[in-house]
Amino acid sequence: QSPKRDDIERWLLYKECNQCPYTGKEISATALFGSDSPIDVEHIIPFSRSLDNSFFNKTLCYADENRHRKGNRTPWDAYGNTEKWEEILHRVKSFQGDAKNEKLRRFELRTLEEFDDFVARQLNDTRYATRLAVQYLNLLYGGGADGVGNDGKRHLVPCRGQITAYVRNEYKLNKLLGD
Repeated sequence: QSPKRDDIERWLLYKECNQCPYTGKEISATALFGSDSPIDVEHIIPFSRSLDNSFFNKTLCYADENRHRKGNRTPWDAYGNTEKWEEILHRVKSFQGDAKNEKLRRFELRTLEEFDDFVARQLNDTRYATRLAVQYLNLLYGGGADGVGNDGKRHLVPCRGQITAYVRNEYKLNKLLGD
């Protein structure tokens, strides 16, 4: 009755392809939703390697296939030299909607040079923005531009993205467990 963003995304992906591109097994609309759904929203190019969380980089697939076969690899890395490869590409070519050509291009990629450059640029931009934010906040809250306060202590220390992700995941887990 009140679909969440993830539910809408799953439905749009289902309308695009109603079968797992990797296994060819049909995906039913009833199996699509719920906490025990056997269907994953899967990143074609792994998010950890591309930082791309767009609709163009997502598809539906069976959770078992995603977790035990494809994993954190590109479609080419996981299936490229197998008899399944042409079948997978054939299924992707039958996707519906405006995103099908871009998704096919991502499935066919054999190297990730374009994504490697993008990730490097994004990380550099993030480092620079963090450095400026730390300098500004230090000036607002009693530290010098170098980050050290009058008492000789560093009051504001930026943390790495992995720490932020860990804290966010712990918060979600505690919320689910009712803590």
